[in-house]
Amino acid sequence: MRTSYAIFALGALTAIVSSKASAQAADRKGFYADVGVNYTIPNNELTESGSSVKDTKGIVGFVLGAGSGINQQWRLGGQIDYWKTSNIFESDFGSGVDGTVMFYTVAVTYYPSLTSNFWLRANLGYGQDKLSGQGESASAGGFAGGLGLGWDWMVGKGGFCIAPYAAYMDLFSTGDFGGALSGEGISGKVSAFQIGATLGYKH
Repeated sequence: MRTSYAIFALGALTAIVSSKASAQAADRKGFYADVGVNYTIPNNELTESGSSVKDTKGIVGFVLGAGSGINQQWRLGGQIDYWKTSNIFESDFGSGVDGTVMFYTVAVTYYPSLTSNFWLRANLGYGQDKLSGQGESASAGGFAGGLGLGWDWMVGKGGFCIAPYAAYMDLFSTGDFGGALSGEGISGKVSAFQIGATLGYKH
């Protein structure tokens, strides 16, 4: 249900922005950089001795990216995504644990139209999930990626841009936390839906 609300909100936001944005696409060649904030709906799942627990509390996440435009339709760069959850699984681990997630990915952005600032993005790289609690910590990582879409709203003529977007990020592999936090073998899986906006510079 939360995911449906997020998708609906993105559609409404994109429609508002696109109605005000210039129909003329910006010059996408050369260096770009952006930083953003988003509302992240994570899907944290831990499995121990055959039983699983999940946490999906919405939180604030952050994103940082930089790279270069190859031509008017393709961009290639790097991206870092970060979010942290606090006191998850409190009923299962007593005092609860904190989860910190980092994604380090290569980002490929595609603009389907030369006259529109709408874009699609694919990410591929490494993700890490770190759990901390009860005086212990453990981390697990592996192959990760994601898909996203958004719209570049050019602000003035100085090369700056606000981009509302939505994305899905996934740590494909199931991480092994060993005997951390409870003395038993724990494995974890994490993914997230995100809706937010970045402030960027497009040269």
